[in-house]
Amino acid sequence: MPRVFFVTGCSSGFGRELAQVLLDAGENVVATARKPTTITSFRNASESNFLPLKLDVTKQSDIKAAFDDAVSKFGRIDVLINNAAYCLAGPFETLSESQIRSQFDTNVFAVMEITRGALEIMRTQSPSGGLIMQNSSISGQLSFPLVSVYSASKFAVSGWTLGIAAEVKPEWNIKFCVVEPGPFRTPGVGSNLVVGDLPNKHYDHLDARAFFDTMDGKQPGDTTKGAQAMYKLSQLADPPLRVVLGKLAHDAIQQKIADDQKLYSRQDVVDIVTDCEWDQ
Repeated sequence: MPRVFFVTGCSSGFGRELAQVLLDAGENVVATARKPTTITSFRNASESNFLPLKLDVTKQSDIKAAFDDAVSKFGRIDVLINNAAYCLAGPFETLSESQIRSQFDTNVFAVMEITRGALEIMRTQSPSGGLIMQNSSISGQLSFPLVSVYSASKFAVSGWTLGIAAEVKPEWNIKFCVVEPGPFRTPGVGSNLVVGDLPNKHYDHLDARAFFDTMDGKQPGDTTKGAQAMYKLSQLADPPLRVVLGKLAHDAIQQKIADDQKLYSRQDVVDIVTDCEWDQ
């Protein structure tokens, strides 16, 4: 029986590919974007299996309306895929306060509010249950120059999701999966990239726009294959809590594990026995 998928950020990149992969697989899709005109012309889409909706993820009224419309049409939501996000790039001191707040509004707080709405629906629908999938990034496990704040937003989503996954009751049958792709060929480092707007002569050795221009269109990840992998994850009865996508991301995580082992083996530089003496 077809399931109901609610996907954010479907105008391009992973979101658009996900919507198409899901429709090709015979699933029901609620595809959302800030501009509904950008989510048209999907194969195998019909009035019975496809619902395009306007959703500015930073607006609570849009979130509520989108969930209400989705449940009104399909009766339930089986899988939420929080995909909408963007990358703020540049040395930290070139990023304005408003840019940083906007990054967290979209990449973190919007994800939290959409997840909140999905949890209530999944917990109370009959039968209860569902999957909440966060499309995060390898930058949610590793941080890199020029994307410190973007990385912070993805670290936040990953850490927060691990916490709430341990809060839900087993009988609710709500699963979580944080997907952390490496570089894929999306507009994320191209037309959708936002760079710092505070001039700072001390960072003239770093040019975020020029650096990401050299990457745009040359990322190793195939977005269609990535979307297909995410769909396969959604079909598992018990999906893993965290998954990296792409060889580059996989290799980077393996290196991180090795580096962490070396790092924490150096604990002898301080006395780690710091507990209160009367509790020992």
